Amino acid sequence: MEELRQKKQLLLVEHAESLRKLVRLLEYENRLLKEKLKKENIPFDEVNPFEETIDNVEEYDPDRGERIVHGKKQKSGVSDTI
Repeated sequence: MEELRQKKQLLLVEHAESLRKLVRLLEYENRLLKEKLKKENIPFDEVNPFEETIDNVEEYDPDRGERIVHGKKQKSGVSDTI
């Protein structure tokens, strides 16, 4: 049982690292595209989605990942496990 838990944790870490690499690649590509737009004097909004705040608390649930990973039940009693 412990070995299975360790394997799941390892997979989650590997998945998280893959997502980080993908985000960095997309940020780099986005920077290149913005430079091209600036060079051609094409206007665009300079919004960084990672700097946006969440105005509606219902949009963000800080415990969601915990429930998914550890199989805790939601307040409604419905399991949020995968």
